[in-house]
Amino acid sequence: MISFWCDKCKKDFDDNFTLRSNGFAKWFEARHKKCGEICIRYADFPQKDPYFHKSLKVRRQMVEFAKELIQPGDPRYRMYYKKQYDDMEKSTELYYNRQIKEKKEKDAYYDKFSYDINRREVIKKAIEAEEKISGKR
Repeated sequence: MISFWCDKCKKDFDDNFTLRSNGFAKWFEARHKKCGEICIRYADFPQKDPYFHKSLKVRRQMVEFAKELIQPGDPRYRMYYKKQYDDMEKSTELYYNRQIKEKKEKDAYYDKFSYDINRREVIKKAIEAEEKISGKR
């Protein structure tokens, strides 16, 4: 049993089907019980099946499930998922603040020992080794 769209009645209906073919294509066929119209669905080319463009049932389902398919980059995400959006913004802000703080600490440490060229090279190598270990580079 599958869903069909009747062009004559402009309604969706579910019915048992018959699989037909003509050597080029296969399609499902059912007769609408209210008006007697023969309705078809494409079996070989579902992406070109007019049922998905005409059906009110499919449109209703698309609107119903559209909210669940919203991604964080979508402007509607903030409206529907306020708490999750705020949590993401907060964690992003914390991450960037931590990055800025680490850079300032590193620069201050480097500036503190910049007067001695030998010590400065040692400190620079230590900072590079620390970055390499932590995986930041």
